[in-house]
Amino acid sequence: MATTTTDSERFKTLLAFGKFFSFIGWVVVIIGVIVSFVGVSQLGQRSGFGGGTSPLGPAGLVAGLLVAVYGLILVASGQGISCFVSIENNTHATMVAQQAILSLIRGQTQPSTPTQNLQAKVEKPLAKDEVDKVSKAEESTIISPPSAEESPISEEAPLAISDEERLITAAKEGDVQTVKALLDAGIDVNAKGNAGMTALMHASRNNHIDCVKILISARADVRIKNELGRTALKIAEGNGYHEIVKLLKEAGA
Repeated sequence: MATTTTDSERFKTLLAFGKFFSFIGWVVVIIGVIVSFVGVSQLGQRSGFGGGTSPLGPAGLVAGLLVAVYGLILVASGQGISCFVSIENNTHATMVAQQAILSLIRGQTQPSTPTQNLQAKVEKPLAKDEVDKVSKAEESTIISPPSAEESPISEEAPLAISDEERLITAAKEGDVQTVKALLDAGIDVNAKGNAGMTALMHASRNNHIDCVKILISARADVRIKNELGRTALKIAEGNGYHEIVKLLKEAGA
């Protein structure tokens, strides 16, 4: 507030100075006009000696014009100072108004706590039970670790997998009994899993010879390809499993 008052006084002083400058300028202009008028009037008069014009006529005219021009310069300077001060004053007033609006907005949007709400109602005292409710509301804002019953972490039930995935997993792990049971249950022997891999491909890659025999006997397609374009034969050859390679070739791979 003190800064605003100081700026306002400074603006008033500069504005008064500009007006004073303009006033002096107009006075000088009037004097110049008068001197010029006198000079012009003397040009029309005859001198009493020699019959020529008075030498004061031209000099007065020139002097009057110079004085008038100087006065106009003073007027222009004063007006310029006044205009500059007015613009700066308006700009300063706009900035002050914007700061006041921002302060008001911040003050309105600042969240209040239950205690502040209670203090704001001094003219209407709350009953004891209402005060207790406010106190409990404040206490509830303190974050406490959840109890075991409220804990969101719970044991998740195992995700159910399809029978086809179980067959592929069993072939990958060499679980002969599970492979047989699933095939006897009618599960598709050529079902594909991740990356287009079949049970036969997994068994061939992991050198599970018994699983390979069971899958071939269940009419597994030995020519089917995965997403990389590789068959069970290519996978077995890449790993150097010669016995599996022989079984697959005998099956028509």
